[in-house]
Amino acid sequence: GDKFATSNWIKLFTQTGQLTLTHYLSHLTIGMIIFAWLSGKTFEAKLNESTTINPFFILLYAIAFYGLSIWFSHWYRQKSNNGPLETIMRKISG
Repeated sequence: GDKFATSNWIKLFTQTGQLTLTHYLSHLTIGMIIFAWLSGKTFEAKLNESTTINPFFILLYAIAFYGLSIWFSHWYRQKSNNGPLETIMRKISG
């Protein structure tokens, strides 16, 4: 860990890991709604197995979402010590 502690790539991944709750909930809500909109599918609680999505599209979406998560983490950590949802959790839990 000490060997790579000053690496910019490691710092980006560290910042992303520090906003885990924010990214998890955004992935489940915002991300899935955007994914449903981009793919032309409806966002439902049940699975519709009659239609499929191209796995290549899913891979591209996942890479883009992860890239945006890394960018957001870096941007947000320059302004605050904790992520938005992490801050709320700290205030709630004391």
